[in-house]
Amino acid sequence: MNTFLVANTILKYFINKNEPIKNMKLQKLVFFSCGFYFASKNGKKWLIDHDFNAWPYGPVCTELYAKLAYSEKNPIKQEIKIKSNDFEDGAFDIIQNVIKRYGHLSDWELSNITHKQDSPWANTINKHYIGHIIKREYIIKFFKKRIK
Repeated sequence: MNTFLVANTILKYFINKNEPIKNMKLQKLVFFSCGFYFASKNGKKWLIDHDFNAWPYGPVCTELYAKLAYSEKNPIKQEIKIKSNDFEDGAFDIIQNVIKRYGHLSDWELSNITHKQDSPWANTINKHYIGHIIKREYIIKFFKKRIK
């Protein structure tokens, strides 16, 4: 699925509510959407076209970050221009649930969740280094425990 479609679904929610959302918060909500989707598919289907890297403040999809780099630390005010609007089976509902469950949290609160001791980010930092791709085996293990 198109990475930017997932991001746009989240952006559209916040833009329509006239609530500011910055790149850092968007990154975490896309990461959570990917993690819950991946866990719901028992690790057989990844939600987006890209992986996440372990950056200092948590998981980052570098392609999404680059696309929105113009916003720097300012709120993102418009959706990303994309061609595809096709969702994978169950993806839209998972994204909506992530927004309901985590959307009210700040950038830093979301970052703190990604930094928990057993998180994919922490496992990556402990075993590899900042900037390393977060292994999907870490992601599924973390999110499988959190599916309700």
